[in-house]
Amino acid sequence: MRALKDYFELAAAGTIAAAEHGADIIMAYAVALYAYDIAEAMAIPAIGAHLQPNEPSKAYAPMALGSARSFGSPSSTASVH
Repeated sequence: MRALKDYFELAAAGTIAAAEHGADIIMAYAVALYAYDIAEAMAIPAIGAHLQPNEPSKAYAPMALGSARSFGSPSSTASVH
């Protein structure tokens, strides 16, 4: 757990440093959710740069299923409703 805490602290410090040096936008991803808070506090736009879809679609099953396998259009979108 200590290594994960160190990672988050280092990543947050790097995000703050980039924002202080005039970043035009902050790109956040799943394990850097603090990036949205930093962007809001410093009035810099933020956008999610995720490695997988976060919203259900016809092409991909929901990530909560823990599978990269597509279950087809109806089951992929119906599993979240």
